[in-house]
Amino acid sequence: MVLKKSATYIFGMNSIYLGNNYLWISFESLILPYIISLYIAKSLQGITLGIVGFSGIIIGISFNYLSGFFSDKTMTPIGKRTPFIIIGSLLSLSSLILMLFDYFYIYMVIALYIAIEIGSKIAYGAYQPLIRDIIPENQRGKSSGINGFFTLIGTAMGFGISGFLINYGMLRLAVFIIIIAVLFSTTSTVVTIRNDDFNLEKSDVKFRFYKEFKWFFISNFLIISGSSGLTFFEYYYIKFSLGIKNAAIFVAIAGLIILIVSAIASIFIGIVSDKINKLNLLIFSLFLVVPQYFFYH
Repeated sequence: MVLKKSATYIFGMNSIYLGNNYLWISFESLILPYIISLYIAKSLQGITLGIVGFSGIIIGISFNYLSGFFSDKTMTPIGKRTPFIIIGSLLSLSSLILMLFDYFYIYMVIALYIAIEIGSKIAYGAYQPLIRDIIPENQRGKSSGINGFFTLIGTAMGFGISGFLINYGMLRLAVFIIIIAVLFSTTSTVVTIRNDDFNLEKSDVKFRFYKEFKWFFISNFLIISGSSGLTFFEYYYIKFSLGIKNAAIFVAIAGLIILIVSAIASIFIGIVSDKINKLNLLIFSLFLVVPQYFFYH
């Protein structure tokens, strides 16, 4: 029987989303495009970012699923999911720390970016099943709401803090603050779940690539690719297409505006989705979003 959790417990458990979203909004929207623009010729910046971003997405999704699968089948003296969360977070943190010392070789930056992608997805893939494992069904809505809260706060920190610091050339300070946020949020999650995770049982379910799962995997990849495409190239669009030199601060401003609109829209869509067919809502959203891409032409 899954026992009811306190609000403090649910906040502590979901705090990992704050560090994770702070990290990835900062890297995808600002840090990676900024560093590539420093050391790669203008004519090659877009293709370099595209190749690096695409590779990161493929590797990230793969490690996300593998981490979730193997954490199902693993039990250690410190728990079932906890080792994967710790190992993944340590890989990300160590890679971020190395960026404090030397980001002047573009190949090293790309390697560290891939390592951060792998580490964060190992941690994230092991964390996600915990909602099912230790949160009662009648509290999962509350957990999702707190998850969304930390996601928005982490995203706001990424756009606001990282955007401001990078605009003034303080890249190392931006990375250092990300390290603190990831360390704090991951530690909070691990400490919160330690007793419940230790009592979980490992699963003997064998991995099968079901047809339904295949399409879920493909659709997940396409959704992430589409959203990441905008996130990755927003910096270059503002800098080169709009001709604005201090692009980082405008990425931050645009991101914060989008964040506020998204928060309001999420509430409205959440209410509407309970009243109409969710598939129809997804199709409507698709037709609402796709035409917007033509404005970037």
